[in-house]
Amino acid sequence: MKPERVTLRDGTSAQVRQIRPDDAGLLRLGFEGLSDGSRTARFLANKSALTEEEIAYFTEVDHVDHEALVASDLAEERGFGVARYIRSADDPSRAEFAVVVVDDMQGSGLAPLLLKRLAQRARRAGVRHFEAHVLPSNRRMLDLAGRLWPVEQVSTEPGVTHISLSIVPERPWWKRVLRGA
Repeated sequence: MKPERVTLRDGTSAQVRQIRPDDAGLLRLGFEGLSDGSRTARFLANKSALTEEEIAYFTEVDHVDHEALVASDLAEERGFGVARYIRSADDPSRAEFAVVVVDDMQGSGLAPLLLKRLAQRARRAGVRHFEAHVLPSNRRMLDLAGRLWPVEQVSTEPGVTHISLSIVPERPWWKRVLRGA
């Protein structure tokens, strides 16, 4: 994937591209741009720092079974957000996904943009369903996922909501009729 220049709702220009191992510093700076609430929403617990092992895991990906897209300013000095999926070992058509956007960029349209680009990459790799574990209080994420894709399943355990979504675009009704399904 070539880096893509995008313009967000608020007029901010950003670059979206696949994450690289040398993005460790960008990831650290982005993490510092998250409030405690955003960290809790992303990691399901308050997290004060990322370990070196986590940084390596988040940046050293194979771009097939584990994909991550990063958005940054055009000079790549500041990370705005990351979206990733990790394919299920049990069912290669399913992958767990996550997205995080630094607090001052939330509401700019970056999260849906990153998730749409991530779904495109996932479909090319054979992934048909995204799954996520989300805090029930994280209404923004639950609403966003439901706006982007058909919700297949929602289950709630104490403190965690599990969602499963079909990321395969539904064919328009007229194509289904003409092709017989």
